[in-house]
Amino acid sequence: MRHDRLTAQKLNAHQKLTALSETDGLSDEKLGFWLRKNGHFLCDLQLWKQLAMRGLDEGRPMKMSERDHYRKQIAKLEVDLKEARAIINLQKKVRLLFPDEAENSVSAKEDKSSVTSSKPSKKAAAKKAPSKR
Repeated sequence: MRHDRLTAQKLNAHQKLTALSETDGLSDEKLGFWLRKNGHFLCDLQLWKQLAMRGLDEGRPMKMSERDHYRKQIAKLEVDLKEARAIINLQKKVRLLFPDEAENSVSAKEDKSSVTSSKPSKKAAAKKAPSKR
């Protein structure tokens, strides 16, 4: 039987785990027979074992303290998100109700920032410059 590298790659996780359990503890002679019979190489089994071990390490269950910490953090972030959404919605409503006030508050903020910064903003400079007629 000719070994096709794609055959080894197409096995699902259950089939690979079954192969590992079938070959675990076999003598070299029996292992060689199993590999030839099933059309695999020793490197296939070694790779599958490495992947299985890595998966076990990554899939470790979280400790209760970790889980509680993350749950509290998620709850706090959800509250912060709700507050931010409420503020954004309120700002939208204020702009709809008072469009002139919203523009004035933006220009007032720009005027304050131009006082604190050494370089005035373009809008502030345009307001202060006399018109040429």
